[in-house]
Amino acid sequence: FWKLWLTTNQIAIAAEDKRAIIEYLSAVQLLGDQQEENADIPDDVNRKLRKVRKAIPKYIQAQAITLLKAKQLPLEPGCFDLLVIDEASQCDIASALPLLYRAKRVAIIGDMKQLTHISSIPKTKDIEFLHEYGIDDYSWAYSSSSLYNLGVSRVNSDAVISLREHYRSHSDIIEFSNREFYSGNLI
Repeated sequence: FWKLWLTTNQIAIAAEDKRAIIEYLSAVQLLGDQQEENADIPDDVNRKLRKVRKAIPKYIQAQAITLLKAKQLPLEPGCFDLLVIDEASQCDIASALPLLYRAKRVAIIGDMKQLTHISSIPKTKDIEFLHEYGIDDYSWAYSSSSLYNLGVSRVNSDAVISLREHYRSHSDIIEFSNREFYSGNLI
C-alpha cells in the first residue's frame, strides 16, 4: 500500500527520496523481525536504514503498525502528532510506552467489557514491583490494568465516548452480551 501511495501521490517528494523510502519499506519487510544492528546485516545496510528511518515521519503522515513493530520507528519524543491505539483494553501498558513516548497526543480506543491482556506476572509480584519503584497508583499494575483502563483513569468522564452502535455480530448473537454486560445500551 505504501509503495502504491508513494508512487501515485502528488506530493512534493523528490524522486530520490521516494526511492529511498520505498527501499526502506522493502528492506523492513524483507528483514522481518530481525533486530536493527543485527550482526548478520552489513553495516552499510544498517546505516542506510537508520538514515531513511529518520526521514519517514516527514513524508508519511500516517502509519499503521503493531506495538511490536514500534522498534522500526525513530525513537524521538513527540514525532507523531496523534497516536491512535485501537483495542487498548487488550493492550498492556508496558508495550505501549515506546509509542506513547513518540506521541504529542493520544486517542485510546477500547471496551472495558472485553478481556484484558494475559499477564504471566503474579499479582503479588506486580505489587512488589510497584512498591519497589515507589508507585502507589495501582492503575499502573501490569497484571491487572490495561492501557484502556489507565487512559480512562486519567481523563474527565466527559472525554470518554461510548460507541453504542454494533455492526460486527448478528443481532441474535450480540443480544446476549447486550443484555448481560451492556445493560441493553447497544443498538
